[in-house]
Amino acid sequence: MLRQIKDTQQVKEVSDFIYKYGGDDELASYRRHPSYDDIESHVNYHIEDEFGIVFGFYKEEKLIAVLFYSWEEENLYGQADAFIIIEDYDEVANTFVRQIESHLPDYEFICGFSGYNVNARKFFEMSEWNKIEDSHNFILQFSDYQFIEQDLKFKRIDERSFSDYYEFHDKHAKERGMYWDSNKLEKALDKFMIFTNNEITASIFVRYNDEVSVIYGLFVDPSLKNTSIERDLTVYALNYIVANHPTITLIQRFVDSERKDLIELYKRHNFELDDVYIGYKKVL
Repeated sequence: MLRQIKDTQQVKEVSDFIYKYGGDDELASYRRHPSYDDIESHVNYHIEDEFGIVFGFYKEEKLIAVLFYSWEEENLYGQADAFIIIEDYDEVANTFVRQIESHLPDYEFICGFSGYNVNARKFFEMSEWNKIEDSHNFILQFSDYQFIEQDLKFKRIDERSFSDYYEFHDKHAKERGMYWDSNKLEKALDKFMIFTNNEITASIFVRYNDEVSVIYGLFVDPSLKNTSIERDLTVYALNYIVANHPTITLIQRFVDSERKDLIELYKRHNFELDDVYIGYKKVL
C-alpha cells in the first residue's frame, strides 16, 4: 500500500530505512546520502517544501520501499531523490511510476540508480523510459592529488563572456539530454567554473561549493576527438581547483562507461571508482 509520509514519526522510519538499505549498491538509487543527518535533512525538505513529496510502500505494515521526488513547475522537470525497493520490485516500481505519472503529466522526469542495481536496470530497460546515462563515478580526495605542471592556458567563462559560449554549450548539452542547459547554467554561474579553449570548440564545466567539486561536463567538437584536448582541459581544471579552492576536500567526476581512455586518465590521476551510475528519463 502506498502512503504519503507527513509526520515526525514516519520521517524517522523512512530515514532509518534509507540509512539501512540506501548504501547497498544492489538496492541504491540516486541521490546517494553520505550520512544519516543528510538523509533526515532531505526527507524533511521533501515533506516541507511545496515542490517535494515523500511516499512509503507498506506490505502488511512493513515498510518495503521509499520514494521521494521534487519538481520544477517553470521547467516542467522532476527527479527522484530516492527510489529504493527491497521486495516485490516490479509491483512496487509500477506503483511508484503510476504515482509520478498521475502527479506530473507532461513533465520530463529522471530516475537514477547504482549501476549494480540489477532490478532497476531490468525494470526501466523493459519499460518506456530512455537510458540517458551509464557512467563510472570517480572520486578524488583533495589530499591525494598530485599537481601536474602544464604550460597550456585556457580561458574561464564569466558573465561577460557567457554570450560567446552558450551556443556551443547547448549543442552538446542537448545531445546528451543534460539538465544544465545554458539558461539554467547562466542563472547559477556563481556556482560553476567553465573553462574553454580560445576557439570555444572544447570546454569543461565544474560545479563547486566549499567542500565538494563535481566535474559535470567535458564537451569537445568532433574535429578535436582523438587529440589531447580532453586530457589538457581536465588537468587544467584540476590544477585550478586545487590551487584556488583549498577548502574543497573531494572532487567527483562521472565518466561515460564506454570511454575507456578517460577512465584510465582519471585512474592515473589517483581518482578512485566510487560507483557506477545509470540514469533514465521519460516525458510523462
